[in-house]
Amino acid sequence: MGLESNVNKSNSLLNNTNLSDGLLLDSENFFQKNRLNFIVTIALINYSCIHFFVLPGSFACAAFYDDGWMSVFSMLVISSISVIITAMLCTSNNCREALTYAAMLIVNQVYAFREADLHTVFTEQYKVSSVTNLKFYTQTGVPLIAKVIPIFILCLFFISAMSLIISYGLKIYKALIKGTPAAVAFIVWGITLVISQIMDRSHYFYKSSSWRIRSLEEMLEVAASVFALCAIIQFYKMRQSKK
Repeated sequence: MGLESNVNKSNSLLNNTNLSDGLLLDSENFFQKNRLNFIVTIALINYSCIHFFVLPGSFACAAFYDDGWMSVFSMLVISSISVIITAMLCTSNNCREALTYAAMLIVNQVYAFREADLHTVFTEQYKVSSVTNLKFYTQTGVPLIAKVIPIFILCLFFISAMSLIISYGLKIYKALIKGTPAAVAFIVWGITLVISQIMDRSHYFYKSSSWRIRSLEEMLEVAASVFALCAIIQFYKMRQSKK
């Protein structure tokens, strides 16, 4: 009788426990909450197939040049993120919130500078690929002002990024576990961007004879910018709903 009673209690406890709590997600609720993320994902996959396999090769390849329409589109998307963050900064309720949005704005602006290849303003004439390259700062022919400005921007970026990670890293992880749309889009943005940067530094992709393989990294960067916009829009909606 004692064993049967314990079994019945265990079954009752399991039946009354919501398995979606903790690390297990309610899949139906997850899909409902993340409709926008899934729609964007499917749209990007479909468009990528059209771009790489339907559009004329010369036209599709040229879209990813620095002045190509896909590159311009990516910059417009990232710029729109800055507009939304600025709107949140201007309507923040307290100093801590304002500092958070200011840090987000700095990080996004550096992201925009990177996508626009503005670092070439400082590095192109000195034959250095990036302002993060130590060689740029050790060259004697580089003017002091050309070294100070990138260092200042990079310091602002790292301080802002680290403050956001320390303050909100765990919160974002918990939100991701719960399937919060803004957190899901943010993580997809991060993963997509990291993969694109790894591909950008890979000789296989960079020196490939196929324009499709060479352009794949650029397409991922465009996709990353779109997911970043999704993340900030959903974060903004979540913020507004709590007011």
